[in-house]
Amino acid sequence: LHSAFVGSRPLRCMRWAAVSQPCNCERQRSAPEFGTRFQKGGPHTAGRFGSRPSLLVSLVSRGEGSQIMMSAHKASPSPPRLPRQYVLGLNKYSHDATACLLSTDGERSVVVPKERISRVKHDGGELSGAVSHALEALDASPEDVVLAVSNNHHFRVLPFEQRLPWASAVGVYPTQYLAPLNLLPNVPHYELSHHLAHAWSVLADAPFDSGLVLVMDGMGESVRPMEEALALNDPTYMHDLRLPRTDSFQQVPAAPSGSYREAESVYSFEGGEVRRAFKRWTSERSPPELYNYGFEHMESLGAVYSRISSHIFADWNACGKVMGLAPYADAIGSGEPMRL
Repeated sequence: LHSAFVGSRPLRCMRWAAVSQPCNCERQRSAPEFGTRFQKGGPHTAGRFGSRPSLLVSLVSRGEGSQIMMSAHKASPSPPRLPRQYVLGLNKYSHDATACLLSTDGERSVVVPKERISRVKHDGGELSGAVSHALEALDASPEDVVLAVSNNHHFRVLPFEQRLPWASAVGVYPTQYLAPLNLLPNVPHYELSHHLAHAWSVLADAPFDSGLVLVMDGMGESVRPMEEALALNDPTYMHDLRLPRTDSFQQVPAAPSGSYREAESVYSFEGGEVRRAFKRWTSERSPPELYNYGFEHMESLGAVYSRISSHIFADWNACGKVMGLAPYADAIGSGEPMRL
């Protein structure tokens, strides 16, 4: 996979140029079905990262550099190729909203956090601007996107978006939430439960073929939407209850229901198959509509960090800063002078 990290300059001031061999993928608009198995690599890869078609990707700013690249293109014209297809990953309606655009041949990708556009730290909400920048960066269009996958964090995304026209009409949410590049109405959509999304984010690139994945995110998906989707046999929502269990699977409490949310999860994987090994649920002690989604009042390791960050930084979502300071605890407690 090739990824580009764009620096402090706005994305619209950048241009991409690529020369590659033709991709032999068949262009299809139909969306694949989710399953309980994952595959490392793809049709163009071998081994962990594998071989790939010869590719030249360069990121140059407007001006003299772009003129040089354009001249190079004229001297070495690229062979014709089929239009690329893209999968769009979305984290929206939560903090740190982000769009990730990845070509199905694994050759081009870009990640656009919304905060890089709005200049608001941890900015959330809708993603039309981030999606627009991602498409522009890879010279793609919405018609090139064959699948959109959303991460479900505080609530189910797809049912929420079905209610948006009414909610926006009565002023609950801004009309920008209805922007076509936020909803992408002509693109097949799927959704991942939160802890499972954390697990799958590392599985495809794991350096070994079997093992365990431990997720301790503090607040994941609620058990109620999982049970409802399972009862309706909803194929668009991939969640834990659709995964097989290990023989030693345990969960606490043994029969969660209602307003219980994921606290800590353990998944086992072997030969491409993912199974549930352990799950601890925590009850919601306050409404998720609160400014902090009730996070700091839950019983989970992540929520403990949130409570501490509220005391230190007056910010419930500064947990990462607390984690960064934690390794200094022994040195500070020893009484020895130290320099931070």
